[in-house]
Amino acid sequence: MDVPAPPKQIRQSPLMKVGVVLFAIGMVAVVAVFVMFAAGLENLPVWLSVAAGVITPLGLGLGLVGLVKEARRAHAAETAETTASPGASASGA
Repeated sequence: MDVPAPPKQIRQSPLMKVGVVLFAIGMVAVVAVFVMFAAGLENLPVWLSVAAGVITPLGLGLGLVGLVKEARRAHAAETAETTASPGASASGA
């Protein structure tokens, strides 16, 4: 009976974790700006508007860069595993 090997766990990139946290903080700032504006406040704090406008896309960008790096690392590991296995041949014959 052939038991398949468990899938290898790929470490999540710290860049992606930072990106997700920053994006979440930025989204909270966006919601806060909308709620404060809907409540009738006109002079919103500048730091809150900056957080909503800068931190959200920064987090999204970092998350995407981390995702691409993670995917490349997984692809490289898969390729190295395939070429290193004794049953695989390059010609496919």
